[in-house]
Amino acid sequence: MDKREGKRSVRAITLIMICSCLLASCADKSQLNSSLDEYASRLSRVLDIDTPSPAAQPEYQLPPASQMVKTLPSISIEITELLSLRQCELSTLVANKNTALGKVQLPSQQLIYELSLVKALRDCEAITPPSSSIHEQLRSWRLAKESQLSYRWGNFLQSSQDVRASLTQSLKVNASEDAALRGYFYLDKLNSRIAGMQDATIVLENVIELENHLYELQKVRFPASTWNEQSLITSHLLALNSSLSSALPEVNCEDGRPSDTAKILRNVFYLFFIEQVQPVASKLTALHYKIDPVFSTWLDEPTLSVEFKAFIEGNHSVGFAEYQSAVEQHVKLWQTFLARCNLSPTVSG
Repeated sequence: MDKREGKRSVRAITLIMICSCLLASCADKSQLNSSLDEYASRLSRVLDIDTPSPAAQPEYQLPPASQMVKTLPSISIEITELLSLRQCELSTLVANKNTALGKVQLPSQQLIYELSLVKALRDCEAITPPSSSIHEQLRSWRLAKESQLSYRWGNFLQSSQDVRASLTQSLKVNASEDAALRGYFYLDKLNSRIAGMQDATIVLENVIELENHLYELQKVRFPASTWNEQSLITSHLLALNSSLSSALPEVNCEDGRPSDTAKILRNVFYLFFIEQVQPVASKLTALHYKIDPVFSTWLDEPTLSVEFKAFIEGNHSVGFAEYQSAVEQHVKLWQTFLARCNLSPTVSG
C-alpha cells in the first residue's frame, strides 16, 4: 500500500467514525425530543424571535427502599416449640428460613414466605388439639402474622427492584404498556387478595404469575417512560407559550386575511405539533387515565409510606396537571391565532 492509499484509508476510517458518532448522538435523542426541538426552531425562524430553552422540570425522586419500608416484629419460636410441631409444615418452613440462603430473599420471595407462614400456622392450628399447650401459642402467632399482611405487601411494593425500575428508569424504546398495566392492576389487587388470606392460597399456587408480572414491569418501564415524555412536552411547551403569547398577536392578518407568514406558521403548527407531538400527547393522556385507578388507591393506602405516596402524587397527579395545563394553553394560543387569521389547522396544499 502506497502513502496515498494509506492516507485515503485513514480519511475513510475517520469519516466512518465521525458518521458513527453523529448517528449515535441522534439515536440518544428521542423522536419526541427531536420533534419538539425542530418545532421550536422553525417557529423561532419564521417569527424572527428567540425562544427560551426549556426549563428542567422538577424531579420527584423515589427514596431508597430502606427509608420507606416499615419494620415489622417477627415471631420467635423456640427450638422446643418447633420440635413439638414436627407434624406440621410450619417446622420445615421456619427451619428453611433460618438457613443462610433463606435469610437472603428478594422482596417478592419474602412476601410469598409470609403468606406461606400464615397458611402453615392456620393448618397447624387446625390439626393441633385445643387442649394442648401449643394451641394458644399457634393462634397468637397466626393473628400477629395476619395483622401484618398488608404491611408486608406495602414493603414488597416499595422495595421490589422491578417495581422501582418501572417507576424511575425511563427507556428510549417503543414498548407496549398493556403488559405493565396488567401488572400494576395485579399488584393492586394482590393487597386485597392476601388481606385475611381469603385468596392467598391461589397466589401461593401460582407464584410464577407474580414473577411474570414483575418481569414485564422491569422490561417495559411504564410509567417511568411516559412520565419522562410528559415532562419533556411540559417543559418545551411552557417555553414556547411564553414566546408565542406575545409573538402570535403581532403577525399581520389585516381584516382577517392571512399573510404569507401566517400561512407558514399554520403549516409549522400542523406538521410538527398536530402531526408529531399531539399523537404522543394523546397516548400519554390515555395511559394516565388507565393507570389512575391503581395510583388513586395507593395514595389512600395506609400501609404505604408518605415518601412513596409523595413520589406517585408528584409524577402522576401534579406532573400530569402541569402537562395538561401547558398543552391546553398552547392549543388555545393557536386557536386564537388561527381564528383571527381565518385559517384552518390543516396544512395548505
